[in-house]
Amino acid sequence: MDRINIYGPSGPYDVLVGDGVLTRLGDLTHGLGGRAAVVADENVAPRYGAAALSALSEGGMPAQLIVLPPGEQKKTHETLLQLYAGLADMHLQPSDLVIGLGGGVLCDMVAYASATYLMGVRYLLAPTTLVAMVDACIGSEATINVNGAPIVGLLTQPALVVADTSLLRSLPEREMNSGLSELLKLAAIRAGGLWASMDDCAGRTDLFARLPGWVAAGCRIKAEIVQDDPRETGQKMLLQFGHTFGRAVETAAGGRLLHGEAVAVGMVMAARWGERLGVTVYGTTQQLSSTLVKFGLPVALPDFISREAVLDAFFTGMSANSSRVILLRQIGVTRVRVLDRNELRNLIESVWAAEQ
Repeated sequence: MDRINIYGPSGPYDVLVGDGVLTRLGDLTHGLGGRAAVVADENVAPRYGAAALSALSEGGMPAQLIVLPPGEQKKTHETLLQLYAGLADMHLQPSDLVIGLGGGVLCDMVAYASATYLMGVRYLLAPTTLVAMVDACIGSEATINVNGAPIVGLLTQPALVVADTSLLRSLPEREMNSGLSELLKLAAIRAGGLWASMDDCAGRTDLFARLPGWVAAGCRIKAEIVQDDPRETGQKMLLQFGHTFGRAVETAAGGRLLHGEAVAVGMVMAARWGERLGVTVYGTTQQLSSTLVKFGLPVALPDFISREAVLDAFFTGMSANSSRVILLRQIGVTRVRVLDRNELRNLIESVWAAEQ
């Protein structure tokens, strides 16, 4: 088991990573609360809810399960009120504990609810997806969607994060690959051993053998970036690598691409921009693309997405006449450039013209 210490705005907390750590939940929560509310969605609860309750019972902590509807579209105040009602029905007190068992959406809901219920209750996050382990659960943000956008939120932090990598073996392949895209993004922006290890991975069996180490390395990279910049005024912007263009691709796809798949397309586009601007060392795009392809990720716009729709989504999403864009100098080394609308349009169209 790896232990990653994160120094958040309210103090330090640990992220524990390893196969089977969920079975130790009873020992790991000792002293964190008198009772526990385990919160999971309708997809996760049947798979892991009973195991979590059993582990807590063995450690001497009484617990009940609260089940919420699944999906990004349910990350709303209506679902939040449902969670508050479940906690109130349990007569949960500030001396108790809330445990979020699920993906990024569920963990966000639990963090927000815990920070606001009874002026604050301690909470633990037990992510069940790769994206949640290396992204959603590392940092201090918790948001709720309004009109489909995460515009309501607060800064908070868990008492503990427990990332059981054995749970990832049951993920559908596309969802797993989407999470690997987020890991590759972290590896691409920070020099170190994670990129090399992922780059020379030799198949699915090797992948699962290396996965606990990859997740721990990804958590360390994100922790180093976010712990000193909770409000994204400095180096935290590096996490937007691949997202400038990737968000537009995801919007234009209308749900037919997973987030990590869209980010993979966005990372390659950013690398191509950098090579055209003379910022990125020639050959970096090919190096990045070949690794993404190895993990089943797209590296160009799929045929079912129109370029016009992507351009519309891209420029509609720009809130100003220019944008800070994260580029690579090479794998592990980043550069930030400010590009205006005309420069961005010319870069996008020149990349597309070269692909024809």
